[in-house]
Amino acid sequence: MIIFANMKRIITLLAMLLISFAAFAQQNTTKTKGEIHAFDAVDVKPTFQGQDAGTFAYWVAHNLKYPEVAAKNGICGRVLVEFVVEKDGSITDVKALKSPDESLSEEAVRVISNSPEWEPGIVDGKPVRVRYMFPVVFKL
Repeated sequence: MIIFANMKRIITLLAMLLISFAAFAQQNTTKTKGEIHAFDAVDVKPTFQGQDAGTFAYWVAHNLKYPEVAAKNGICGRVLVEFVVEKDGSITDVKALKSPDESLSEEAVRVISNSPEWEPGIVDGKPVRVRYMFPVVFKL
C-alpha cells in the first residue's frame, strides 16, 4: 500500500510538471557570456537527452529529494527555476525565481544543476545558448 501511495505521488508530480512545462518557456533575450536566445526564437529547441520535455520532467522527479524541514512544516508548492542550455549542452546560470520556501529553492537548483547534458538549441545550423524556465513542483 505504501509503494502504491509513493507511485501515485510520483505520477501526480510528473503530470503537473508535464502540463506546466510548456507554459514556462522563457520569451526574452539578454546578453551574458554571449547572446542567449529565447526558447521560442530558435530553429531547433534544446532537448534533454534527445527526448521530449516529459523525459526531463521524469528525470527531475526521480532525482528530487523533498527537504526534511519543508516536509516537517508541511511546505509545498512550485519553484520556478531559470537556467541556460549552453552551446555544448551543459546547464549553467541555474537560479530559482519564485519559491514558497528557501529549502525548496535550494533542492530544485541542486537537481537541475546536476542535469546530464542536453542537445543544444540551433539557429542557422549552429548551436546557441537558450534560456529555459522550468517549474519544479513539490507536493506532500
